Amino acid sequence: MIPREETANDEPVFALGTMVVTVFSGDTCSGSNSQFTVTNGGYRCVAVSNARSLSVSGSNCYVTTWSGTDCRGSSYNVQYQGCHGVLFGSVEVRCL
Repeated sequence: MIPREETANDEPVFALGTMVVTVFSGDTCSGSNSQFTVTNGGYRCVAVSNARSLSVSGSNCYVTTWSGTDCRGSSYNVQYQGCHGVLFGSVEVRCL
């Protein structure tokens, strides 16, 4: 269930997803890094190079890594907690 907030007239407003993805060159979320953010229920497919691990923070989004640089190929569904050491060519973020 998506969290919701109440407005002044008590109509429900559903919270839109936001996700911050940090990509690292090292296996254990170490080394050089780059970061991107998806907000307000957005979508992004980001090609990466020299990426060996990632961490994510946020809510109401799905994050998937892909072996190809075009969000295709073999995939891994990223959980919200911890460092994820996986080889990948792109990251897909779909926020609700």
